[in-house]
Amino acid sequence: MRVFLLLACLMFVHSSQAQIQKGKWMLGGELDFSSQSSTAQQATFIDDRENRTLQLSPGAGYFFIDKLAGGIKLSFISIKGENRLQTMNMIPNWHSVSNYSLQSNNFGVSPFLRYYFLPVSNRINVFADASYDYARGKTRVESYTYEGPVGGSVSAQSSVSTSKNTAHGFTFSAGPAIFVNSKISFELSIGYSRSNMETVFYAKDKQETILIGTGFRFHFGK
Repeated sequence: MRVFLLLACLMFVHSSQAQIQKGKWMLGGELDFSSQSSTAQQATFIDDRENRTLQLSPGAGYFFIDKLAGGIKLSFISIKGENRLQTMNMIPNWHSVSNYSLQSNNFGVSPFLRYYFLPVSNRINVFADASYDYARGKTRVESYTYEGPVGGSVSAQSSVSTSKNTAHGFTFSAGPAIFVNSKISFELSIGYSRSNMETVFYAKDKQETILIGTGFRFHFGK
């Protein structure tokens, strides 16, 4: 309750030194995490998937006009995925199960634009930003497949493969920025990301992700 009252009071407090005016700089970054899971089922197969993404994005921006900044973000993106595909064949009581494990590490660069909607003097402001994202990295895939009669002996095979990949897309995000003082702001954000990844396995692997993140910004300048 005390935290809620404090935040409510801060919404009506103004700081004339919040540095989001023309000619100022900001330095900071975000930490985003997302998790996706899905199950597809038909008469002949069950496909379970789970993906987890961790993204660290430091960056710097410059205010060209009051409340509007542009800059560059660097990023490290780690993706872990699990896929279990169970296939029921036409032969009675015969099935196959394939387990895939994916680990992908990527480094990227993203030019961005950011806009603050409320007056520059507000201690609590609301922002939105958009970026074009480009990344390159490596992906490692391990697979294990076995098949045979249900409840009987099975045959199995496994494999490990690595590949280089590239990805490009865009991200939109928005949220509140709370200025702890004139130089430091704390942010919460929710965003949407869409990208196309190219690997040796797929010419284009389209991905859509909802992002929830938090971060700090340091504001400075004359």
